[in-house]
Amino acid sequence: PEITAVAILPLAPSVGDTLSCSWTGFSDADGDADQSTVSWLVGGVTAGTGTTLSSGFSGGEMVTCVVTPYDGSDYGDVVSTAVTINNTAPELDAVTLTPDTAFEGDTLTCTPGTATDADGDTISFGYAWRVSSASVGVTGSTLSSSYFERGDDVYCIVTPTDGAADGTSVVSNVVVIENTAPELSGVAI
Repeated sequence: PEITAVAILPLAPSVGDTLSCSWTGFSDADGDADQSTVSWLVGGVTAGTGTTLSSGFSGGEMVTCVVTPYDGSDYGDVVSTAVTINNTAPELDAVTLTPDTAFEGDTLTCTPGTATDADGDTISFGYAWRVSSASVGVTGSTLSSSYFERGDDVYCIVTPTDGAADGTSVVSNVVVIENTAPELSGVAI
């Protein structure tokens, strides 16, 4: 028996997608029924059989569908095709800015919550700060009081990245810089 072509759908898969393998052009000189077999390779290693594959691959890996024509008694020449799994951007659930009650002289800290990456990549974070809605150009996780004063509202924005793609940026809570009570160093009579 023979087949002419093999296809994998979706054409641009990501982790979490179920891959489907199909083939066309089965022919058998004896008129026998199509009993072709399907196997999957991930990075050249056998990962499953059957017409679908829903796990065992991550971003950047090559997945191959191998179809062997079979008519119940004889095998034909193998036909295959491959796709590369697209990278999935990381996700970040929340960002917290502390302290909640802040004064001039305080250092504010921006803390990312739980970050996940479907591909299992290492996640790092990019930081941006806004003081009264204006960017201050600081890219670290802390902001010193030289950038804000009483009455300013401050927040941070964190963007998770896996080195190949940035995830959706997450905005922290807003902290309004409070008035600092005056201090008296002493009294003389």
